[in-house]
Amino acid sequence: MEDEAGRYRVLVIGYGNPMRGDDGLGWRAATQLAGLALGPGVKVLACTELAPELAEDVSRADRVIFIDAAADTPPGKLRVLPLTPLRAAEAPITHHLTPRSLLSLAGSLYGRCPEAAVVSLGAACFDLGERLSAEAEAVFPLLIDSVRELVEASETAWPGEINRTR
Repeated sequence: MEDEAGRYRVLVIGYGNPMRGDDGLGWRAATQLAGLALGPGVKVLACTELAPELAEDVSRADRVIFIDAAADTPPGKLRVLPLTPLRAAEAPITHHLTPRSLLSLAGSLYGRCPEAAVVSLGAACFDLGERLSAEAEAVFPLLIDSVRELVEASETAWPGEINRTR
């Protein structure tokens, strides 16, 4: 939901493959969050990957929250990390982007790079299938609550790095 100027207060992008177990955490979270009343000026996107086409939406937001599964974090551990865009020399243009490279692309193409954070949940299983691991399923409500808290905090300073477990 955008304002009259076509801007978003908060853009939430959940991404991952819902057919690869815990890899679909971000996509599943965004799908669930899209059905909730998150307030005016909040847009939620669920996608299987970060693509260059998202740069325009990113540039139109005051803040962006990315949601993803993390292979490098212990299963069931939730992390919230502030993000900065990559420098131009570090940001190759490919079909698959990282949150930082997408921020950089938004700045390069549209002259606007919003404040951003990534909410990631340590994943246990990336096997084929739609089911989440027991570890991910147990912490999924905490993931949803953490994103909602960040959306509500969009009028104030965002926290630094946060680590949580159930």
